[in-house]
Amino acid sequence: FWVSARRERKLLLAMVAVYWKPSPQDAREAVRSDGSSSKRQELPSPPLSGIMWILLAAYFGVFLEGVRVCSQPLDVQELFHTYYHLVAIYMVEVALAVGPGWCCMRGWTCSDILIHHIPFCIAIAIGQISGCWPLWTDAMRISLLTAANEGLLIAVALGAPEWVAKMRRLYGFSIVLLLLVVELRCYIIAWGFHWKRGELLSALPDQWILPALYYHAALLRSYLKRWKRTGTL
Repeated sequence: FWVSARRERKLLLAMVAVYWKPSPQDAREAVRSDGSSSKRQELPSPPLSGIMWILLAAYFGVFLEGVRVCSQPLDVQELFHTYYHLVAIYMVEVALAVGPGWCCMRGWTCSDILIHHIPFCIAIAIGQISGCWPLWTDAMRISLLTAANEGLLIAVALGAPEWVAKMRRLYGFSIVLLLLVVELRCYIIAWGFHWKRGELLSALPDQWILPALYYHAALLRSYLKRWKRTGTL
């Protein structure tokens, strides 16, 4: 009996591994050679939905601030104030993930939160400490618009209808593609600026963008693979 049950369990896990089609943000399940499953440790949602609603509102608040920043002449003070708001949200999510072990976005693990949020906050600090941020203001402005993507992820976790999830994926792909293009443009401009001045060592702080370029390119690839596999948004 136990042997039969184990075989059935292994078969079921194998079918899940082959046929389950996760989105880029979804968790994935691997099947080990011994038949046991190795699951990503997805973080549960906070027990109080009010926490999720507060963070959803905060993300969309940053998005609206980002729209304002992008639609008017550059105001450095307003730009950094908006970034401080986004960093504060990220720190709250990090605290929820490493503390009680909660996440407002479905399918994310603690590692996902740390990998996404912490480097972003470090990059802002590097930009301010090194003084390289003036070369990156275009990318910084566009980056603020990604807050809507994270807000929509929370909305989906709160039970938003499927059309919201599809809209989220379309918006997420579009804004990440735009951000990647702008980041590449800023990177080329930054290198040209330092080259002309003969200050190549001054270009070192700008290299923080390379992991972000890779991350965004990989995210776009995952979107395309999903659409190719499913044929839908």
